[in-house]
Amino acid sequence: MRRNLPLSQSSARTLVAKLRPMILIFACWATWVEAEEVAPEFHTFPTWRGLQLLDPRLIDSEYQSDLEAYSESPLRRSWLNAKNFFAVSAGSLSATQFDSRLQAQLATELSDRLEFRFHRLENENYEETLKASLLELAYRLDQEWWISAYGSLERFKKEDDVGFALIWRQRDAFASNPSPDGAASVNSAVLAQEFRLFATQVDFTRSERSDSGDTFTRGKAPWSFGYVYRMPHLQTYLRRESKTEWVSPTDDRRMTHEKTAWGYARRDADRGQAIRLFADRLTQSLATISTGATRSWRRDRLEAEYRRRYALETSNPKGSQIDVGLSWVRREWENEVSSRMIHQQTSPLISWLENGDTPGWEVSYGGTWFRAFEDLSLGPAQLKSTAWESRLNLRRHIHFERRGRLELALTFDLDGGGEFGTFEGGHGQFVVEF
Repeated sequence: MRRNLPLSQSSARTLVAKLRPMILIFACWATWVEAEEVAPEFHTFPTWRGLQLLDPRLIDSEYQSDLEAYSESPLRRSWLNAKNFFAVSAGSLSATQFDSRLQAQLATELSDRLEFRFHRLENENYEETLKASLLELAYRLDQEWWISAYGSLERFKKEDDVGFALIWRQRDAFASNPSPDGAASVNSAVLAQEFRLFATQVDFTRSERSDSGDTFTRGKAPWSFGYVYRMPHLQTYLRRESKTEWVSPTDDRRMTHEKTAWGYARRDADRGQAIRLFADRLTQSLATISTGATRSWRRDRLEAEYRRRYALETSNPKGSQIDVGLSWVRREWENEVSSRMIHQQTSPLISWLENGDTPGWEVSYGGTWFRAFEDLSLGPAQLKSTAWESRLNLRRHIHFERRGRLELALTFDLDGGGEFGTFEGGHGQFVVEF
């Protein structure tokens, strides 16, 4: 819980910083942002962050409730989108940092068999570290099978990635879509499901083209590989980031990285209920070459979430509705001397939506029962062994006349422990397809 402080000049500046995502969101064109990993097929070893380890001292009892307050309900998500889009989301984690997400896709057919896509991906908070711009060229082998090559183009050659994928796509030729003028419906093929096998090599020329002498140990260059399967109402994936050893004589450091992640999310076609499951294991170490001193972390995460929706006006599909949900999250860290810390959160949620998924107001209450076990000295200095966090979220859904939607939210700490009393922070998300 945060201390109550008088609203000094410096605190006022901090308050503005917390509201900044709601201001910036008006300047952005955005499509879809998910609560779990953004574009899991493109997650890799984040060498752009340098030789840094995960820091559990940043994760307190409020962190998970922050993420859940800013995340979008799985009842509203669609995981398969073949359109061009741009999406941005930002929510305040502290006076200095956001939970920020950005995803953009531009796609066009170059010929009957060639397709070009540009991807821009960002997903950053205390745990996620995705930032990439990728060019992808796909070649159609037959009606449903494709092969693709993709990669990044950076100023420094050592930072370039390259990847390959085998893709199966099935289109539904009987889907009915509105005509451009909105006067009638037309039958056209839409993407119904997609399966992708992928393999990406990160910084594939770093060992040969590094300007600072840092290299990957032979046979230990980073690969990311796995699969993603998507339908509009379902996504499941498995990704393995191979064990990597990165050596920098200039910094006198040697770092290792290894990660495995699995996710599953599904909702009913009528958006009546949804379930989300996630698990990953991250193992990292950082050693001083000259002395042999080593720090290391192994972090395991388990997440489960369930949502259900009830209509208050059964005769009106756009009438007011109630969403209820329950999520459970477990994080475990273990360091180089086998000291261990465990965080576990159980979070009930209830939301009232004025007009369902159409424009209107949403008011929600979220609670988090937090518990920490074993060696709490591995966490923040003021970490509590138990805490109950209560949030009230006020959100406005806005749909624009031609395209795009905007969500603006304010979050209030009902325990009164925020830096500004009950006010906790702001969140904004803007989504557009074109």
